Amino acid sequence: MNIKHIIVNLFFLFFVVNAVQSQTINCTRELSSVAPTDLNNSNWVVPATGTTCVSTDLSIARLEILDGGTLIIKPGVTLTITNSIQPDNAALRNSTIDVYGELKFSQSSTIPMSTTLTVYSTGKVRVGTNGTSNLNLKGNTTKIVNNGTFNVGTVDFSNNSSVNTIDNQGSLTISGNMNIKGNTSFRNAGNLTINLSFNNNSNSVYVNCGTFNTHGFNLSGGKIYNSGTFTATGAINFGNSSAFFENYGTFNGTEIQLGGGGSYVYNSGNFTLSNNFQNDGMLKGPASGSNFGKFTLKNKASVNNGGITGNLTFINSHGVSSASNMFNNSYSIASTVVFGNCSTCSVVTSGIACLSPNGTPVTVLGAVADHFTLSCDESTTTALLANDTYNNGAPGSATTENVSLTKVGTWPAAFTLNANGTITIASGTVAGEYELEYRICDNLNSSNCDNAVATVTIAAFYFPRVLDPHAGASQNTSMGISSLDRAGAVSAWPQARKSGWIALEAKTKGFVLNRVKFANNVPVAQDGVTLVITNPIEGMMVYDTTNDCLKVYTTSNAIDFAWSCMTTQTCPQ
Repeated sequence: MNIKHIIVNLFFLFFVVNAVQSQTINCTRELSSVAPTDLNNSNWVVPATGTTCVSTDLSIARLEILDGGTLIIKPGVTLTITNSIQPDNAALRNSTIDVYGELKFSQSSTIPMSTTLTVYSTGKVRVGTNGTSNLNLKGNTTKIVNNGTFNVGTVDFSNNSSVNTIDNQGSLTISGNMNIKGNTSFRNAGNLTINLSFNNNSNSVYVNCGTFNTHGFNLSGGKIYNSGTFTATGAINFGNSSAFFENYGTFNGTEIQLGGGGSYVYNSGNFTLSNNFQNDGMLKGPASGSNFGKFTLKNKASVNNGGITGNLTFINSHGVSSASNMFNNSYSIASTVVFGNCSTCSVVTSGIACLSPNGTPVTVLGAVADHFTLSCDESTTTALLANDTYNNGAPGSATTENVSLTKVGTWPAAFTLNANGTITIASGTVAGEYELEYRICDNLNSSNCDNAVATVTIAAFYFPRVLDPHAGASQNTSMGISSLDRAGAVSAWPQARKSGWIALEAKTKGFVLNRVKFANNVPVAQDGVTLVITNPIEGMMVYDTTNDCLKVYTTSNAIDFAWSCMTTQTCPQ
């Protein structure tokens, strides 16, 4: 984005103030302020509007979040729910729960409404005293984003028509089973442990680009993409012909029960089974290039219909590595397949981009830091997305058609983020440097986001009262000296600078004022007595070396004139 030229005018002073705008959690109310009269029988209700916060440790019996309500648990704070979330038939409600501290359920619990549950890096969710009790998710839409610690027993997505997204980038431990219904997308980019099995349906998708440890499971037609480290201590049953497993990283398992027909395992990394493949289906590798997927198997696979295609190597961990020792003769094997050690076959298991939770490639977003400089007398609308990129496109390829734009933290009231991707900066904004953090997210994948900071420097101006600005009168500055080669009618400079006799501007040249000693608020010689400016004129400026400030000879009432120190960094009213 373009940096506006800094204008130096004889009748203003440019100040730079470092004022970093800190991020805060804005709260409409505290949850304790809406406490029920009878804690044993009534719900603690989060209202539908505003933001309800928990700022001190709190233990409640029941919690209800009205449709559209937002609950925030602040850092270092624990909210304990000893009974349940009410009511049980609230699947159509929408709620937001942000956990910076800890959300603790004392016993097995249900989240009955549609919810977006975000656990931040400092946050923790625990179901049961030891984090081993069960959690039932019944909303029409559930989105869980975990960047902290999440400990739970069995997880049930029990709504058949639900749409669910789980994106784990922290530590998620499921000590029991996970049971899937509805349309569920699950991505692990952190550490995920499922101690028992997980049961799925054909609409389930698992993406692992972190560390995933689990027991055996039934895909029931679901899909797995692995570019991290995936370990299964029990057999994986594909369930039916729509299931597949694509491995780009490292997989360690016992046995794969293929689903027949169109089911397949694609491997371009390391795929190890302590037993072998069973049932019918395809094994696939890269179609071209020097990268080979490596299968390490035990003895002969019990598959008859299907085939092996692409660049693959096969190692028999308990015998001779050959086609006849590892597969039945009726199994079709392409000529690109190598049995035994292959010195020219490279195996790549890292550097693969993590897919989105639904298994599609993640669009690369680039939010680019910008710096704008303007004077506090100016109101401007700035294109915040002008340098941002979408899918490695050119600067400006990120637009409101492909990304959403939101503020991060609290912005000063003078800065407005518009729906069209611009910022409006109000005239008269107090001088200083403002850091405005914002986030762009892919419209096709709301969990794919990038942040940047736009820095806005507001320079303080002083305009003398050549004409009364309160009466709405002003006049052009007709004379100017510029080192920026833009003076003239085309740019309307210096006419754009109002109410001055002369304007100077430069990006690398400074303007030095006369330095004068003052006594009794008049400029004097070094003897402290002799006047050096005997006939001051309105608008005259000098630097007062006695009081260390810029002084202007001016008036506040159009009658009484005096030398005044410029100490407030703002525009005159």
